[in-house]
Amino acid sequence: MVSGDLATLVTEQSRTLDALRQVLLRNAALRAAMKTHDRERLLADYGPVFAKLRADHDLTHFYFSGPDRVCLLRIHNPEKHGDRIDRFTMREAERTGKTAAGLELGPLDTFTLRSVQPVYDGGALIGYLELGKEIEDILAALPKKDGVEIALAIHKDALDRTAWRISQRT
Repeated sequence: MVSGDLATLVTEQSRTLDALRQVLLRNAALRAAMKTHDRERLLADYGPVFAKLRADHDLTHFYFSGPDRVCLLRIHNPEKHGDRIDRFTMREAERTGKTAAGLELGPLDTFTLRSVQPVYDGGALIGYLELGKEIEDILAALPKKDGVEIALAIHKDALDRTAWRISQRT
């Protein structure tokens, strides 16, 4: 069944994101830079890491946010920051104090598997680390059964038409 295959692939990819995030969070310097909101240090230290993760694991999104869910740094788009992130996975990580993951439609109307983890220092919440990857490779990996191909449909009213047009140019 295709829906089972999709769920399995999403679960596998979520586990990969979790493992990558756990390795990143072992670094005390990362937590120190998050705590002091040191965007330059985070970008210098994790820009090359993101490039490697993008090449090796198709990672497309890498965020640092403050405890107020305001974006401190998008490693994948450093110029864009200071906005409050209000997606379900971020709100769920805030609500539960635990990692939250799921498929979400991003601001450029691309489906992205996101995994958000609260980051603590000495028991105090200092922010959130979010990793994500667009899911084209997941969809392409779905096995073709009995000649059936998969199509993904989104209601037009769920899309920001201007953002969608911009995303199609890149």
